[in-house]
Amino acid sequence: MSTHVVIIGLGLIGGSMARALEKHATVQAVEINPAALKRAPEFGINASQDLSSAVASADLVVIATPLGTFETVFKQVAAHLKDGAVVVDMGSVKQKAVALGQRFFPEGSFVGGHPMAGTEQAGLAASDPELFKGKTFVLTPTTDAERQAAKKVKEILAPLEMEWLEMPPDTHDMAVAFTSHMPLLMAAATARIAQGAIRELPELPKLASSGFRDTTRLAMTNPVLGRDICSQNKDAILHAISAMRYQLTQIEIMVQAETSTAIEMMFEGVGKWRRELKF
Repeated sequence: MSTHVVIIGLGLIGGSMARALEKHATVQAVEINPAALKRAPEFGINASQDLSSAVASADLVVIATPLGTFETVFKQVAAHLKDGAVVVDMGSVKQKAVALGQRFFPEGSFVGGHPMAGTEQAGLAASDPELFKGKTFVLTPTTDAERQAAKKVKEILAPLEMEWLEMPPDTHDMAVAFTSHMPLLMAAATARIAQGAIRELPELPKLASSGFRDTTRLAMTNPVLGRDICSQNKDAILHAISAMRYQLTQIEIMVQAETSTAIEMMFEGVGKWRRELKF
């Protein structure tokens, strides 16, 4: 019998996952946005607005809606979840998601998840069945029962061909503050100061080439996602901002003092570290 996977939310992540799994499981998507619902068949996705009947027969429920909707969606899913089914969320902040999962779902039927596979694009039209290949999928079980749920998630989602990594929710949230959320905020800040400088430098856009393009790419991220990240990972983000403020102050001191050797050594050190990341 085919495994029944229900994916709630047909944005970039949910749409990509539905397309990636369609040859390996029976996939049912749930979406309330009329435009996405109308376009779902174009991407080979069976979708409806009926969450209750979809969830009732699911072996795995994937919640891929915005972070701000989690409490409402978790409550709705919990009301219809069958015995033995497992729920995993796709949120980029895990402590609050895990707390909600433990509040609404029976022990061992939920585990927090986060596929590190997003882009600055949003919506079903940007979905890609190859999006997850070779990327890291973080799971955040906190109990033995949740580790068993994580095992089932790995088995069902194996066709995504991701690299699995387990860690505590708070460790995840601090790590992504530095590797994902801070780059998003710095991209927005860089774009914002350039936007503000146009009044005095009207030719500025003509000088914005590859460096500016690459640095500010994330500034085009879905604004709802950016808003929810900042509100739900507040403490970790403030910690990362403090670290960034210190680094900018150090760079400011070096520039003011014209310490060319120190500046060169800084670029040499971070450049070597960045190249060793190999991605």
